[in-house]
Amino acid sequence: MTMTREAARQYAELGLAPLPLAEESKKPPLLKGWQYADQAALWRAWEDAPPSANLGLRCGDAGLAILDCDELQTWEKVSAHLGGLGLQPGDYPLVASASGTGRHVYITLSDPPTGHYCKLSLEVGAGEFRFGKGAYCVAPPS
Repeated sequence: MTMTREAARQYAELGLAPLPLAEESKKPPLLKGWQYADQAALWRAWEDAPPSANLGLRCGDAGLAILDCDELQTWEKVSAHLGGLGLQPGDYPLVASASGTGRHVYITLSDPPTGHYCKLSLEVGAGEFRFGKGAYCVAPPS
């Protein structure tokens, strides 16, 4: 089993929905209807995915939401805001984006808003808040 598929299995054990993505890409998942597919359909997609497929996580499952900060300055503002809420780095999963300049903050929501995602305000910077099943993010180890 590849490291990516093992990670997908571990994410699924946490109640998350791992999505196979195109090789070395952020392109949409290799499964039509991925937004609402159940775990069985997701695993069938992994069986058909190339060994070097990237891994994405669908937002919304188990309350997963991701603050996608596209620039370091955006991350600094988001981090300061989270600090104002009493959350410090280390209190939540934080992943450097593939570009090295951005960050993904993984959080769970008990009462997510309707929709799938929204762009961060211009005052905060470049990025998105992804929270519904119509949104996903490339996840480690991809």
